[in-house]
Order: sequence, then C-alpha cells, then structure tokens
Amino acid sequence: MPENNIQVIEPASRKEWLAARRQDITASAIGGLVPAAEHPFCTPYSLWAEKTGRLAPDDDLDSAALQRGRRLEGLAAEMATENLPADSEVIRNTANRYWRDTRARIGATPDLVVQNTRGRGIVQLKSVEPSIFKRTWIDGEPPVWIALQALTEAKLLDAKWAAVGVLRVGFAVEFDLIEIPLVHRAWQRMQEVVAEFWANVEAGTPPPPDFARDGATITAMAAASNGSTVDLSHDNELINALAEREQLKALDKITSEQIEAHDALIRHKAGEHEVVLAGEFRVSLRSESVKAYSVAARMRRPIRIKRIKEKLT
Repeated sequence: MPENNIQVIEPASRKEWLAARRQDITASAIGGLVPAAEHPFCTPYSLWAEKTGRLAPDDDLDSAALQRGRRLEGLAAEMATENLPADSEVIRNTANRYWRDTRARIGATPDLVVQNTRGRGIVQLKSVEPSIFKRTWIDGEPPVWIALQALTEAKLLDAKWAAVGVLRVGFAVEFDLIEIPLVHRAWQRMQEVVAEFWANVEAGTPPPPDFARDGATITAMAAASNGSTVDLSHDNELINALAEREQLKALDKITSEQIEAHDALIRHKAGEHEVVLAGEFRVSLRSESVKAYSVAARMRRPIRIKRIKEKLT
C-alpha cells in the first residue's frame, strides 16, 4: 500500500476520534462486509445504513461488554507485554491515534503498537467472558472477524506481524497471545469488498438486508406512515412470508397453551416440594419474592428444569 495514502490522525478528543472513524470502514467492522466472517455486531446492510446517514451511529452506546473491556484493557496490555519478547517496546494507544487509508477509506485504532527485532507489530486486545470464549473461539483461535481486524490494523501500519491478545477473567485470570498470519490474499479481498461497498454507496445501491439479523436496523430506519396504500399482490416473497408468519403465530399459541398445561401438571405433582427428581429430569420450584411495582408484592415459584446426564434408577 503506498505510504502517501496513509493519514495518521491524533484526535484531541473522543468527538474528533468518532468523526474520523465515521468516514471509513474501520478494522473492527470490516469483517461485517464478509458474511463468512460472522461478525456479531454489524452486517453489510447496517454498515450501509450508517455510512449513508440513514441510521445515526450510536456513539453513546456503552454496553456492559464494552465497559468490561475498557476496565480490563490495562490488565490485558500488561499481560500482553509479559508474553512478548523481552526486547519489545510496547506503546499503548490510549490517545486513540487513528490510521486511515484516504483512498480506500479504511481505518484502524490499534490497541498496542510494538517494536522489536521482528520489526513493527500490532496487538489487538480482547476481553472475553470465559463461556463465550469457549463457545466462539474454536480450538482457541479467534473468530474470523477478529483476525480480519488485526490483519487490517497491521496492513494500515505497514507492520511485519500481528497478534490478538485475549483475556478471560473468571475463577482464574487467563491470557493468550495468538499470532495472526498476514495473508496477502485475504487483505486484497478486504480491499475489494470495501471498494465495492463504497462504490455501491456512491451509486445509491444498498446491499440486500439479512432479515434475520437486520431487523433492528430496518425498524430504526422505518419512516412514519403517510396514510397511503400499496398493492404488493405480485410479491411472492412477501406473500410466502405472511403465510409462514401466520402458521408460526398459530403454532406459538398452541405451544404456549401446551406448555402452560404441562406447567400446571408439574406444580400439581410437586406440591410444596422445592425439588422434584423425575427420570432424566431435575425440576426446581424454589419460592422467590417479587417486589411491588404496579402490582402488589407476591411470592412466586418459577419452574426450572434441567436434564440430568444419566437416568436415575
């Protein structure tokens, strides 16, 4: 990548940093343009809605996961430094220094910039809840979208190597520093999908929405009704969806009624007992106090059922 395309922004405030990021596809979101990367937070359609101004970015979004990651970032940086070669000079990017390719409109804010005998490198830090790590980091390898994030950061900084440092805090504090291969073909593909994205933005051509994942985006973009009527009798996709929805709603009603009947049977059989063992199942009906809000305080006994690994004899 030609160096004259790279701009380094040193924002004076969070507001300036956010403004810089809005003009680009950032490393943290680039995997959202690749369906196979299974990005959990964005899709091509949601990125299109944001970058075209149809959906305002929620800059004030501060989820529990983000707060957790921010508070643990210092510990993650410390443990990453311990896992790097002794000759490493580690610089934490606490000032949100931002690298961007002005032509490709790709940007990144790396967590750690490292210099050692291998040359310049970057480390992307992640704090992951242990059960999520076990479920999504298959064989200890980062999800594809995270690997693409580290790859993008390395390429924008002309780094010779990249790694992801993953911190887990549960009963123990665990940390792994995982090397990310700088696969040139993967980077070329990232540049291609981003170029295609911006071309479609310029042409006013939105990507097709993923209705299973883009529901919140579509709802947020919906305009107020204008009192008119539209005839979509020729739209077989819509007609089939409406028919299937009707069937699912009917099935949901039947299922809910059946579950309520089963719950009534369970409560009747359990009587005043808190725990019931029945074949492969363990049923808990512990009493809980319900605080008074718009209704009076009361006692409830929610049913919780677990399948026991082995049948009781």
